[in-house]
Amino acid sequence: MTVNRTTLLDLPLPVTGTESGTWGDTTNNGLTQYMDIAIAGMSNLTSANFTAGAVTIETTEGTSSATNIVATSAQYAGFRVTSLAQNSTITVGNTGTSPARSYRLINADATYSLTFKATGQTGVTLLPGQSAVVAFNGTDYVIVGMVGAGTATDNAVVRFDGTTGKLVQNSVVTIADSTGDVAGVGALTMGGNLTLSGGTANGVLYLNGSKVATSGSALTFDGTTFVANSNATVSNASAVLRINGTSGSPQVLFQLAGTNNSQIQDQGVAGLLMQTLPNYPLVFGVNSTEAMRLTSTGLGIGTSSPAYKLDLTSSHDGYARQWLSAVSFVSSADAVNGFQLRNLGSGTQGIKFANFANTVEWMRLDSSGNLGLGVTPSGWGSDPTAIEIGGTTGSAAYIAFNSTATSQGYNYWNMYYNGTNNIVKTTGTYPAYFGLNSSGQFVWGVSSSTQTAGATASTSQAMTLHASGGLSLGSTTDPGAGLLRATGAIGSSLIGDGRFDADRIDGMYLRQMANGPMIFATNATERARITSGGDLLVGVTTAAAEGGFTLYPQGSSGAPLLVWNRASTTNTTTAADFRNASTSVGNITYTNTATAYNTSSDYRLKDNPQPLTNSGAFIDALKPRTWEWKTDGSRGVGFIAHEVQEVSSGSVVGEKDAVDEEGKPIMQAMEYGSAEFIANIIAELQSLRQRVALLEGN
Repeated sequence: MTVNRTTLLDLPLPVTGTESGTWGDTTNNGLTQYMDIAIAGMSNLTSANFTAGAVTIETTEGTSSATNIVATSAQYAGFRVTSLAQNSTITVGNTGTSPARSYRLINADATYSLTFKATGQTGVTLLPGQSAVVAFNGTDYVIVGMVGAGTATDNAVVRFDGTTGKLVQNSVVTIADSTGDVAGVGALTMGGNLTLSGGTANGVLYLNGSKVATSGSALTFDGTTFVANSNATVSNASAVLRINGTSGSPQVLFQLAGTNNSQIQDQGVAGLLMQTLPNYPLVFGVNSTEAMRLTSTGLGIGTSSPAYKLDLTSSHDGYARQWLSAVSFVSSADAVNGFQLRNLGSGTQGIKFANFANTVEWMRLDSSGNLGLGVTPSGWGSDPTAIEIGGTTGSAAYIAFNSTATSQGYNYWNMYYNGTNNIVKTTGTYPAYFGLNSSGQFVWGVSSSTQTAGATASTSQAMTLHASGGLSLGSTTDPGAGLLRATGAIGSSLIGDGRFDADRIDGMYLRQMANGPMIFATNATERARITSGGDLLVGVTTAAAEGGFTLYPQGSSGAPLLVWNRASTTNTTTAADFRNASTSVGNITYTNTATAYNTSSDYRLKDNPQPLTNSGAFIDALKPRTWEWKTDGSRGVGFIAHEVQEVSSGSVVGEKDAVDEEGKPIMQAMEYGSAEFIANIIAELQSLRQRVALLEGN
């Protein structure tokens, strides 16, 4: 039967349970032992009492010898923990315990924390070296006593820890007992106002020579204006900082080791003076970086060593740039030569003009003097210089000649216009021009000889492009839309008046407008001509003359006629040569008495020559025919091409019943005098001669 217990100390009631009737030594001794540990007992626990960092304390039953009161008995008034092996937890068991009681806790371990809690709760945690009194609040154990280290600093300020909510000492900040002086305050934040009993109204607080905070009238601040003032008169109440002087000009001096280094001074009508007193530079910076420097030499922007009165330099995209916006340069020493904009660096990028964001480059003059508009100049040399024009991606590049007074516009070479005449620029050059004249024609003018500088340029209009689209060479006459007219003379040969007509449905025309021949020449020598009658002469100037050939489009009986004519000779002349891969396979030759049509037959073109046999079978297979020609009904004698092709394929060209893409028939043809025909006929004749000779011999 279970023993009933008291509510607060959890002491057994001897009249109940197993203790009933044991009022003697057992009960009295057990009560004494329990009261002893419940009131003043402190149990010492080490890592040996914990299993995996945890231990549960339970109520134990008392006896006359009290041998069953162990270190983990819940009746102890407190627990002291040392020599932990890890962060550890003490849990108060539910069996036979009284949650209303309090405990003293000491975590004497130097490394690990100790948690004290009721079963199923979170409890409280003591850091290494901390101690506390805890009590049960109806759900779990909470801290009700002070927590702190085992040692204390004299006069230390006590504070609450914002994380643990515990009261701890701050040994850095102290308050002296005798004087009340506060020491160790690093930063002081006040929610209210600080009031001094001494000092001057509106005086700026400062430390005097004795390091005592005070104020005076030399520096004042009324909430709006800060005044460093030796003159009591104050004006311009809207000023934020004002420096007044009783005489001379108000100024600010900056000293280093007692020497005046820099000065800012109000000089009245003379303006504001800002200077360095020794020969030191005046430096201006932005974001802790130097942006501009004024030295005795000049003003440098982007450079700390200006070499000129104004030296602007910037390193961007790997090269030096000059950024100028509404900057005026005046030079009295160079008034005759005028204003100069120079890139004095040693780089090759020259002078660049771009938009403010440097995303679009408008123009660049490179170090060789070449000008690029809308494009960086290519690698032109320094002699001659060039103007290069480009457009952005997907855009065209334009050159515009616009004038409100005239529609003319010219490009000049080796000359210039002085307002009256074109003047030669350089002696020994050929002046030239091209451009748009007042008649709306695009013209080109050249000179035929070198000329002298300063003289009026002598040029002639050599080519004219008319508004109609016609082009004239050596003439200003408009040949008409799409036509080319060339007029003039080369050497002693008259070119005449001709034109190209390329815009025709039926092809391009090259026409001689006059009633004369069209002559073709090379190296100033005539090589061929087409007569006014349409005959083609090659190598000769007279039709059918010796030394060339003549093609008559309308020759004998209206058919074309090709005439080959050579000087009288006994040699054999090749009139035509037919080649395959540069090797001759046949030709047409003629002598002073005959013409021959030859097929290649050189032994060096042949392998394995053998006597011809079966000539009789070849001849017997041929089918001689007669017929009437469909063209005119005349009688024909010979062979049918596809029938011969079955016997001698090399003697026939084309295929039987072949048609073109339009379905028109492609006619077959054959060579009656082919080598195969002749060889078989000769072989058969030789065979017949042998047989006749045998018969005649018999």
